[in-house]
Amino acid sequence: MKTLQFNCVLPGLMLYLLACPSTSGDDLGEAIQAAIRRVEPSIVRLRVIGGEQSVDGDTVQSLMTTGIVISEDGEILTSQFALEGNPEAVLVEDQSCKRTNATIVATDSVRRIVLLKAKEGRWTPAVADEKHVVEVGQWSIALGRFYAAESSSVSVGIISALNRIHGMAIQTDAKVSLVNYGGPLVSLNGKITGILVPLSPRGGGSANSGVEWYDSGIGFAIPLKDALASAEKLRSGQNLKPGRIGIRLVSAGAFDANVVVDRVSPGSPAASAGLLRGDRILAIDGLMVERSSVLMESLARHYAGDSVILKIRRGQEEMTQTVELVESLPPVSQGYLGLLPIRLARQAESSDAAPDATEEDAIKDAEKGADDKKRSLDIPRIRLPGILEKIGGASQEIGDSVPLIVLNDAPTAAQIVPAGIELLSLNGASTSSLAELSIAVDKLVPGSVAKIEYRVPGETKTETADITAVSRLENVISLSDTVLEQIQRSRPSSAAKVAVHNAADTSGDPADKAASAARINGVSRREFNFEERGRCVVLSSSNSSPVMPGIIILLSADKTSEEELVRRWGPVLTSHCLTVAIPQNPESSRLTTDDIPLVMTTIRTLVSQGGADLQRVVVVADRPQASMAWQCTFGGPSTIRGIALTDGWFSSSEIQGVEGAGHSVFLLDATAGGQAKALRELSRKSLNDAGLWAPLPTVSDATDKTDDAGENRSVRSIADWSMLIRSF
Repeated sequence: MKTLQFNCVLPGLMLYLLACPSTSGDDLGEAIQAAIRRVEPSIVRLRVIGGEQSVDGDTVQSLMTTGIVISEDGEILTSQFALEGNPEAVLVEDQSCKRTNATIVATDSVRRIVLLKAKEGRWTPAVADEKHVVEVGQWSIALGRFYAAESSSVSVGIISALNRIHGMAIQTDAKVSLVNYGGPLVSLNGKITGILVPLSPRGGGSANSGVEWYDSGIGFAIPLKDALASAEKLRSGQNLKPGRIGIRLVSAGAFDANVVVDRVSPGSPAASAGLLRGDRILAIDGLMVERSSVLMESLARHYAGDSVILKIRRGQEEMTQTVELVESLPPVSQGYLGLLPIRLARQAESSDAAPDATEEDAIKDAEKGADDKKRSLDIPRIRLPGILEKIGGASQEIGDSVPLIVLNDAPTAAQIVPAGIELLSLNGASTSSLAELSIAVDKLVPGSVAKIEYRVPGETKTETADITAVSRLENVISLSDTVLEQIQRSRPSSAAKVAVHNAADTSGDPADKAASAARINGVSRREFNFEERGRCVVLSSSNSSPVMPGIIILLSADKTSEEELVRRWGPVLTSHCLTVAIPQNPESSRLTTDDIPLVMTTIRTLVSQGGADLQRVVVVADRPQASMAWQCTFGGPSTIRGIALTDGWFSSSEIQGVEGAGHSVFLLDATAGGQAKALRELSRKSLNDAGLWAPLPTVSDATDKTDDAGENRSVRSIADWSMLIRSF
C-alpha cells in the first residue's frame, strides 16, 4: 500500500469533525485517500535540468516538479515555474518510476502553464467533469510528486475563493509550495478542480511570481477546463503571451470611479483604435469599469491577438472602439535634451498644511497593497504616470517657469545655454510647473527640434534656443563638479516662494517622536521603529538645502555595518541631495517579499516627514532581492522610479508585460564571460523594449568592484543615475 505524505491538516478539519459528530477522522481520511487513488494514475513527476530556475534568489541546476497527463499520447500540463528559460532537458517519471524524455510544446504565460509531450510510454489522462461544480468552502486536496515518483505529497484545506488573480484562478488555503506546483487540486469526490501554479497580482510576467506565498495558506489553481482550453491552443506550438493595449491611466486612487487615459503609446493598439488622451473608459466587453482595477484585471487575462471592446466617453460623446491586443508595443524612444529639473522645497502655508489627497492615497495604496497579499486581496496594476507634483501641500511652483540645470555632455550645452536656466516654454507649451513640463517632454522624439524659451535666474530678459533632441544616454555619465555645484545653488524662479529644506531637521514634528537622531561628521542618522514590521535606519546630510532629496532604499545591506554604509554613502548625501534608508526586519535578516510593507512604510514616513523628490525614489538590490525590488516597483501603485541591481540581471519573462515609461533599471553587474554578457544585453534589450531606461555603467565601473575603490565608484554611479532619472 502506498504511503501518503500529509504536509498538513488545517484547523478546518477539526472544526468539521466537531460540527459533524457522526463523521470520524478515519472516515474523512478514507475519503481523502479514495480521492487521491482516483487521480494518482494521471500525476507524474518531472525532473527539469538546466535553464534559469531560481529558488529564493538562488540559481538551481535541476528542479523537481509535478505534471498532469491530459492525453494517452503523453501530453502533460505543468506549471511554468520550473521551466523558466531554456532547460537542457525535461524527464518524465510515471508511477512505476519509468523515465522518458519530454519536449516543451508551448507556454501560456498568462495562466502560467506549459504543455509538454512525452517521447514514449503509456499514459492515463485526467478527465474533466463538465458537471463538476466548484464552490467556496468545499474540501480541496493539493497533490504533488516532488519527493517520490510513485506516491503523492498531500496538503488538505478548503476552497477559500473563486475568480482570484484577475478572475483566472481558484484560491485554496491548503498549503501550496514547490512540492505541489504543476500538480492537481482535487475535490473530496476525486474530481480534478484545477492545476496548481504560483500566481501573484504583484508579480508581473514572472513565472516565479507568487512563489513567495508558499505554505502561507494562500494558493492558486487554474481551473482544469480553462487549462484544457489553453492546451488546445498550445498544441499548435505557438506560445500564448499577455496582450498589451498601450495606454497609461491618469494617476488616481485604486477605487476612483474616473478611469481616464493619460497617455497613448505611439503605434500601439490603442492608438490604432483612435483612443486619445482624456478619454474616459466606461466599460470593457460589456463590463462596467467602476475603477481602474476592473480595467486592468480584464486586460490581464487576455492574450495577444484577442480583441476587446471599449466603451469610452470623449467630452459629451460616448463611443465604442474595438482594440486588438498585441504581444509587444513598439519601442518608444523619447527625445533627450540634457536638462535636469530640480525639485525645490516649497514654503509651508496654513491653507496647504495637509498633504495632497491624490499623492497621499498613492503612497497609502502602495503600502496597503503590500500588506494585502497576506489577506489575499488583488492589487490593481496602476501606472503612476509622469511626475507626482505635490508633496506637503499645493504645487511647489507658484511662478511662471521651472528651474533647470544643463548637464555636462548634453546636446543643450552645445547651444551655449547657461549652466542654469528658468524654462518658460517648450515648443510653445507653457512650462510654469513640473506637471506642465512633463506633458511637453512626453512629445519629444529623437531628431525633433525643441524650441525653448528661457531666462537666466535673476534676470527678466528672455532668450530662445533651438535644440535637436537625441536618443537617451547609453551610459550613466559622471556628473561634473560644475553641475553638482549648480544643483546646490538652485533657487526657485523669481515668482515662486520656497523655504530652505533640511532633510535632517525634524524638530517639533510629531511623527518624529518614534525616531532617534544623531549627527556625526556631517551625516544625520535617524532610526524609526515600525513595531512588528521592523525598523529603518536613515542617513541624510546635516547640511540644509533648498533641494528636496531623493530616496535610496538599500534592500541588501543586512550584512554591512552602519559605519561602512556611512563611509560609502556619506560623500554623496550632500552633493547629490540624497537620503539613504536601510530597512531592517525584526529578525535583522535578509529582506524578502514579506518585507515589502516595511519598505513602503519607510518611504511613506520619509515623504511625510521632510518631503522627497518622488521622481528620485529608487531601490538598490542584489540578485537575491531582485524579485522583491521588481515587485515593489511594478507590482502595484508605487512611488519607486528605479532599480539599481548590483549583480545579476532580470530575465525577459520577468520584464514581460511591464509598461515602464518613466522608470529606469541600472544593471551594474560586470561579470566576465560571453554568456553573462549575452544575458545582460538580452535583459537590457527587454527593458528598453518595455519603455524603461536601462543605461550601462560608466567605463570605470566595468572593472573589478571587489576593492574599496570599486565600491565607491558604484555608489557614485548610483548617485549620478538617481539624478539622471529626472533629466530629459
